[in-house]
Amino acid sequence: MSQTINLGGNVAALTESRDVAKILKDGNITQAIVHFPPGANGLVDVALFRNTEQILPQSGFIALDDTTPAYALNVPAKIGDDISATFRNTDSANAHRVTIQATIS
Repeated sequence: MSQTINLGGNVAALTESRDVAKILKDGNITQAIVHFPPGANGLVDVALFRNTEQILPQSGFIALDDTTPAYALNVPAKIGDDISATFRNTDSANAHRVTIQATIS
């Protein structure tokens, strides 16, 4: 049985936020689905981590608009590991909600 972890939230204008969850099973992080809403316009970027290791993208951040790409991963994970996402909003006027759904199999 796999574990699905949802990370994200509203990121206020010109702020950064981090969302953290615990991995509840041994296995591999096999997929991350990132949702960028319409209007994000590349102004909100995101990176995904297992503990302190950045796993998506391998460096830097992803910033898109009005799309929901799925990324195949093969990252070992253990019970108690943290999975987290950092969200940065460079939009000076609007909050945005970007989410990540990670699957541990």
